[in-house]
Amino acid sequence: MKKKIGIILASLVLVMGIVLALTKAHHSSSSLMAEWGMKLRDFAGGKEEQDTSKVYAQGEHATVTQDEIEQAKQFFITSGLSESEAEEKAISYSMEREAMYEKALQEGYDVTDEEVDEYLNELKSMMSTAENKTDIEVLISQFDSEEEYWQYQKEVYRKNLPIQKYVSDLQQQYDGNGQETDTADEWNHYLEQYKTKVVQEENYIVTK
Repeated sequence: MKKKIGIILASLVLVMGIVLALTKAHHSSSSLMAEWGMKLRDFAGGKEEQDTSKVYAQGEHATVTQDEIEQAKQFFITSGLSESEAEEKAISYSMEREAMYEKALQEGYDVTDEEVDEYLNELKSMMSTAENKTDIEVLISQFDSEEEYWQYQKEVYRKNLPIQKYVSDLQQQYDGNGQETDTADEWNHYLEQYKTKVVQEENYIVTK
């Protein structure tokens, strides 16, 4: 049960633009939420103008773009890391996310628009009673409308949900191998090792 709760919390962090992580690191700063919200809005607003041909790294199946890394980098900078630390983490995060997404697709995991909408509706409901509801509202208010924010998150979750489905089934397999009594830390350690393996299998070549 503890491991399952951990996955749910992790997914909530992702879909909220990692709001909870920022809040925890900076003791619930509305100004910080506003700053991150403005950056998300700029990324969302400039999506049509982005040049998807600007590839940072190409793997066997996964492609990591400069834009994806820049967005992750800006998050880590906002969370308090130096520019060099933020860039390092952004590259690692982006490579891992793309590799896990492609792996999920290879294993038959995908989502429909209806599934994404249903999941986001659940998150909206959770947000309405969240302890940091005010912080999330501040972030959303940086967009021209709440609808625009959730449309942006819908695009994010077209990729995040297949990963979550895949990870959820990996956990069931892990438990089915007699490890259901392991602690959340043991499961997380196993998952981190697995993700590292998936990234290595991509054999990324940096093309920038």
